[in-house]
Amino acid sequence: MKIQNRWLVVIGAIFIQLCLGAIYAWSVFTPALKDAGWTKVETQIVFSVGLAFFAIVMVWAGKKLAVWGPKKLATLSAVVLGLGYTLAGLLGGTNFWALTILIGVIG
Repeated sequence: MKIQNRWLVVIGAIFIQLCLGAIYAWSVFTPALKDAGWTKVETQIVFSVGLAFFAIVMVWAGKKLAVWGPKKLATLSAVVLGLGYTLAGLLGGTNFWALTILIGVIG
């Protein structure tokens, strides 16, 4: 049995913890969206949808953890989060529905 470098696990865990806080990065975008004409309620809707989907997906992910293992699940999670934010940046701009779907649902 190969013993892997334990520091890689520590570094990976730190990155995962940073990604878990990604939903709270939404507050960085809200001033620019308000300047683009968004209301406070619209910015809160995207954030609320993101939190709701985060909670729903955590139930599903908890069930898949035993099946797929933490490495596969964390990798898939990182790809989906990155995809949501990247597509929002490239395609969403200041479109309410695009950002709600790409960041709130996918991200």
